[in-house]
Amino acid sequence: MTISDLREAMDMDMEVSFDYKGINYFIEPDAKSDKWMIFCSLKPDVPLFMTMNEVLDMKIDDMPLKEVLPLVTNAIY
Repeated sequence: MTISDLREAMDMDMEVSFDYKGINYFIEPDAKSDKWMIFCSLKPDVPLFMTMNEVLDMKIDDMPLKEVLPLVTNAIY
């Protein structure tokens, strides 16, 4: 999965999920705003609310998302 794949899926308001280092991440559009909800299996009931640009710029393990995405497994979108 690449950052372009994620951007394209988000442009179509698609849900995206992937695993990285045994942790599941799930991204879905928030029906009540223009933000996205990001869920992590470490805190499954506590979503982060971010704009599309914030999601694309976020870091996981101190690495930019664009560097993490090619390493993920079980990517679904």
